[in-house]
Amino acid sequence: MKNLAQVEQILLGGFPYWEKKVSERIDEIRAISQEKWGVSMAVKIEPTLRGLSTYGSANFSKKRIRTHKYLLCEFGDVYIEDVVVHEYAHIVIGERSKRGDFSHRALPHGREFKDVCSHFGIDGGATTDLYKNSKWIKEKRKEKLKKTRVFYYSCGCNNFFHEMTIRKHSNMQRGSSRKCTMCKTRLTFHREKFPDTDKGETLSVKQEAKKKIASLFGCLEAVKN
Repeated sequence: MKNLAQVEQILLGGFPYWEKKVSERIDEIRAISQEKWGVSMAVKIEPTLRGLSTYGSANFSKKRIRTHKYLLCEFGDVYIEDVVVHEYAHIVIGERSKRGDFSHRALPHGREFKDVCSHFGIDGGATTDLYKNSKWIKEKRKEKLKKTRVFYYSCGCNNFFHEMTIRKHSNMQRGSSRKCTMCKTRLTFHREKFPDTDKGETLSVKQEAKKKIASLFGCLEAVKN
């Protein structure tokens, strides 16, 4: 099983090739835009995105398109058509709106935008769910989970802890209160589990949860009988 660093190293091996392909495709659609609408916008391509949900973005005022270099290298031509050409169409719509080509405000993915996309050879729809199956995204999520901080809170239940995220923990430290749904007592801070540590306690918490659920079902069975 490859980790995130290995996946990134493999993907970036093909980056120069795909970077050139992006430049060539931009030149093609610039020529189409110039011929059709008299708009030929030079844009700066910045492969700086590294997130899990934003695959590309366009900034008309800065004439800039930000791309995701790992997804570009992983999906190649599909990414170029689905994201890069899509974002350049936004730049064209921005320039045409500024020039006064439309009698109304052009919507981000409206009729005018889809018309530009059709001339570029794409449908203009929103980015597909294809990238959710990305190897890079899967490994990135695993890496993110390893770095997640967890905060344990205790209640009136014996040897049982409630796991809280950093956001919930911060709110509780500022005065927000939570109660155990079983014993109805207020939760109090016990300790923090740091990333990649305290694996024994994490297992213990799960075991105690199973015991608690088992005892609850045992009580229910006793009532039934």
